[in-house]
This record gives sequence, C-alpha cells and structure tokens, in this order.
Amino acid sequence: IIVPSQDMILGLYYVTLDREGMIGEGKVFGTIEEVQHALDAGEVHLHSRVTARVPQIDDEGNEVLQRFETTPGRVMLGSLLPKNAKAPFELVNRLLRKKE
Repeated sequence: IIVPSQDMILGLYYVTLDREGMIGEGKVFGTIEEVQHALDAGEVHLHSRVTARVPQIDDEGNEVLQRFETTPGRVMLGSLLPKNAKAPFELVNRLLRKKE
C-alpha cells in the first residue's frame, strides 16, 4: 500500500533522475519555456543531461539568468519554486531522495 506522501517522494525522485544516453542529451536551452517546448515536442527526454539558463534572484533582489548543467525534469520542478534568494535552483538540481 502506498500512501500519498510516498507517492510524492517517488514522483520527486522520478522527476529528478539523470540518465545517460537519453534523447536530447547535450542540448542547450535559453529559457524554461524552451525546455518545456522541447519536452512537449519529444525533442528531449525528462532525464536527459542538458544545459539550461534558469532565472535566479541575487542577494540584492535582481533577477539574473544562471546557466546550469541539469535535466528538463529538474528545470520543470525548479520553475515551481518561488522566485527569491532563499529558494535557489540548487535545491532541486540534484537527485531528490526520501531521506532529504
């Protein structure tokens, strides 16, 4: 029997997986919207290793674009985070496991 909290943990684990040799590996994206479009078109897999520019907020409150080696799944999860300096993309730019 799986309870809802376990479903969420499994979902976070699945979305943040990073696998070699997937469709679209090595692609570079300038925006989160480009990543979403490539996912929708089947040009890139959720677990492909890609480079993407993700908007972040610096210590002074300005929005800056930072480049990350990541996966489309992590980019989509990171786009759900609030835009402030206390919720950087680094929080989800790794494999999320149950104990974390």
